[in-house]
Amino acid sequence: MRYSSHGIEFHSTEQYMMYHKAKLFKDEEIADAILHAATPGKCRGLGRRVKNFEADVWWNNRTRIVSEGNYLKFTQNATLKDLLLNEQDTLFVEASPSDAIWGVGLAENDPLTIECTPSAMLSVLILSYLYDTNHLF
Repeated sequence: MRYSSHGIEFHSTEQYMMYHKAKLFKDEEIADAILHAATPGKCRGLGRRVKNFEADVWWNNRTRIVSEGNYLKFTQNATLKDLLLNEQDTLFVEASPSDAIWGVGLAENDPLTIECTPSAMLSVLILSYLYDTNHLF
């Protein structure tokens, strides 16, 4: 579901995150390419090519950027907001075998995904924060 920020439309939080990563490091060429990328995977790939990347700068900004993106996504899309608010006992995770930072590091169809411990997954912490602090109301 699409959402916007400052007149720019995004198709996913991945696109929002990678666009702002490129902007953070002043890579306008990659930022523009990310806005024209059709899928989250293409955005992720472009995000890996951001010039002048500094890990510590990204580390200090990434949670804020993704929190803002999720806030916009869930507040601008009533269906998603209702889903999140009505599924209080459901643990939402990103099932990705190649991502143990934002996701569980496992595929969606992996039986261990259900048994994962989400305490270190940034995506879970961000959604929990939005819900627990009433940022979605």
